[in-house]
Amino acid sequence: MTRSADYDDNTDESPRPVTATNRGVAPDLKPNEARGAVTHHNARTVLAVSCGLIVIAFVIVYVAFFAGAPPQPG
Repeated sequence: MTRSADYDDNTDESPRPVTATNRGVAPDLKPNEARGAVTHHNARTVLAVSCGLIVIAFVIVYVAFFAGAPPQPG
């Protein structure tokens, strides 16, 4: 399995405390710390499976409602 280099690094899981010296100043963060969320938990797999299931659901709905209908006149 391919993992990112920072997979086991927990620096992005706890916020930095606000102190009097850093209030109102944009922090200089490394990319791992600046990320908006944890990138673990197989996000690509969940996205791919979800999209696949949605496509299958739309195919089932199409077949159930439109595949057996007679053609409309005109």
